[in-house]
Amino acid sequence: MSWKKIIKSVAGITLAALLLWISFKNIDFQTFFTGITKCNWEWIIVAMLFGLFALIIRGVRWSQMIRPIDNSIRFFRAYNAYNVGNLASFALPGTGEFVRSGLISGKSSSYDKILGTVATERIIDALSIIFLTIAIIVLSDGTTANFFESNIIDPFVKSFSLTKLAVLVTIVITTTLFILAVKILSKRVKIFEKIDLFIIGLWRGMKSISKIEHKGRFILFTLLIWACYWMEAEAVVLSLQGIIDISIIDSLFISLLGSISSIIPVPGGIGAYHYLIALAMSSLFGCTWGNGIIFATLLHEPHNFVIVASGLLSSLSLKRRK
Repeated sequence: MSWKKIIKSVAGITLAALLLWISFKNIDFQTFFTGITKCNWEWIIVAMLFGLFALIIRGVRWSQMIRPIDNSIRFFRAYNAYNVGNLASFALPGTGEFVRSGLISGKSSSYDKILGTVATERIIDALSIIFLTIAIIVLSDGTTANFFESNIIDPFVKSFSLTKLAVLVTIVITTTLFILAVKILSKRVKIFEKIDLFIIGLWRGMKSISKIEHKGRFILFTLLIWACYWMEAEAVVLSLQGIIDISIIDSLFISLLGSISSIIPVPGGIGAYHYLIALAMSSLFGCTWGNGIIFATLLHEPHNFVIVASGLLSSLSLKRRK
């Protein structure tokens, strides 16, 4: 592992530890563990099943995206690669996409094209979050919009400076100039030819979504993925009846908020997820911070258990196939 990856990993773990400390620093752990043990574990199992269904549907959807590139790649191979990629992201956030692309790629499906499908998948996920968030804000009574403005939009705007804008513009211009230089030099210098072919492959992989069969199924799979996350959150609410009292629409908001927290580069969303969910539960829905932490823990940890267990099983499955 390079020093850059080591530093990134240590920084992620440090940030996760800091956010966990902020989230749990005023928690009465006797009350916390009492709340955890008194929940209805049958509903927690239901929540875990919805989490598993989401993983399976993601595997189905990704295999559908890959099919225009390589029709030989079937569901189980895509599903196993996806799970192992998730497992890799626990160790080093952001590596999962590259790991699963490497596990899938082969002679008829180059790494760059597969990585292109992953990039498209992430764009679709981001657009889905934006669309659903706007829908919830429009349908809410204004408190949700105020929460987003106060805790997400305002901190982002305040942290954004002219220096950061200049850096962003510089990155865009540099990237554009680099691609143009690669195009010009690709016919003269071998290494630039390889880079050009990689960029072309990446773009072709991203465009493969336009060639997928049964586009209606793809849309249905996308809706089902978010429905699973929604029902996962609702099942945890039902497991804490008498402690947590929020509507089914509020459960959708919580599931979206959890997805937004994954943007923060910490292993498995640890710390960031707990803080953001507890903040929403206490400021929007009248819960105590302690009950918000109990809810976040019962939603986050069983979900992560499903991801880790699926990743380990898929890793064993891939080894047996070799």
